[in-house]
Amino acid sequence: KQTGHFATVKESSIDFYLGYLSAVVLAVLFVGLGALVMYGTGETFAAGGVGFSQQLVSLYTASIGDWSRLLILSAAFVTMFSTTLTCLDGYPRSLAACCALIKDIPPVTFARIHRFWIFASTLAAGLVVLFLVTNLLDLLTFAAVISFITSPILAYINYRVMNGSNVPETHRPGIFLKVLSWAGLAFFTLMTLGYLYVTFLH
Repeated sequence: KQTGHFATVKESSIDFYLGYLSAVVLAVLFVGLGALVMYGTGETFAAGGVGFSQQLVSLYTASIGDWSRLLILSAAFVTMFSTTLTCLDGYPRSLAACCALIKDIPPVTFARIHRFWIFASTLAAGLVVLFLVTNLLDLLTFAAVISFITSPILAYINYRVMNGSNVPETHRPGIFLKVLSWAGLAFFTLMTLGYLYVTFLH
């Protein structure tokens, strides 16, 4: 923003793949840590977020050593802080940019829309924490439901964006990726319906 540089397609692709692959690696590591450290311990985890956090730190400390307590606490704090920063800065900024793409708006209006989304995101996050922080299972269920419901919607929006007039034809997905995208949309939709059925109707 300060330099006025607009990322090229190649630069955007590198940024996307780097972030995507990093997320995959971190996800695998988290699953591995959970399976190796938490699974099979016989520990009954607390329903509240604070109690669960204390148990989590204690489990990792017992497995790695007391010297790692400060390291684990620091990592947990950085993780939550970065997540909060993303939710309160990156997410509203992305929503404001989406609004700008829908309709060409002046910078002053964009700033107002950005502030609105910051307020709305903060309010929504505050309500979720206020009502669900005492029961971690309810919070995880809520997050899972929202993720499942929004995944096909976000996937379709992404498909429309990549095939819209804002993307030059030379950079739009080919036939194979279009077919793969529709297959993914169908998979997301079926998974969402299946999850909602098993969770609420079964």
